[in-house]
Amino acid sequence: MAIILGNEVKGLDQKILNFSDEIIEIPRRGEIKESLNVAIAFSIFASYLAFKNKLSESIQKLFS
Repeated sequence: MAIILGNEVKGLDQKILNFSDEIIEIPRRGEIKESLNVAIAFSIFASYLAFKNKLSESIQKLFS
């Protein structure tokens, strides 16, 4: 697994996105997008990943 973080406003180059299995974007309100730094963005992603894995485990237990 590789996690590639892009620029807050411009994101990642389309060539990189074309090779990606999954693309996740942090939704933002308004037009100001320049307030997240890469550490905060990664923290949000890590929380998302942990929640996604926990939810998957819960669903598997339900149907086992």
